[in-house]
Amino acid sequence: MDWLKQKCVGHLLRTLSEMEASETRSAVRFARQVTALLQEAIQLKVEKPDLLPEVFAERAAGLEGRLDALIHERRRFTDPDNARFAKRLRKHRPHLLRFLYVDGLDATNNQAERMLRPAVITRKTTGCNRTAGGAEAHAILASVLATCHQRAIPILDFLVKLRRASENPPPLGPPQPTPT
Repeated sequence: MDWLKQKCVGHLLRTLSEMEASETRSAVRFARQVTALLQEAIQLKVEKPDLLPEVFAERAAGLEGRLDALIHERRRFTDPDNARFAKRLRKHRPHLLRFLYVDGLDATNNQAERMLRPAVITRKTTGCNRTAGGAEAHAILASVLATCHQRAIPILDFLVKLRRASENPPPLGPPQPTPT
């Protein structure tokens, strides 16, 4: 399975809020339009289970079209912050609204950040990463343990298999069916 990438809408909304607070007059309009569009997309995701597929597809296509028009390459921005942000959105365009179409894919990375929090607190309070190598080893181990936990893979069994593996580590994906 290919991994799906989703740009964190929460981070985009925070940047837009900062832009709106610092910009003046007509420069604020772009930030407000993008903010409204992203908030509509989040609301559409919430409503998706209750909508007919055709209605959802029509509304999603409308949001996609509006987003494309807002960040179109030919659109001229008089404000440099707006131009920079539009360029950033164009760069990440395929990953902006993917959460609408993939069940289980969140619009934000809040869950991932919450999962990393204990490791960050441990690192800060125990000083366990006094070297770059120690920090890298801790990050790798924390990532493997979190992935095992998320996928209901017995951690001890996986670590034993990993230790016994000569060249190819065992997969962290769901268990593969055995051939019959």
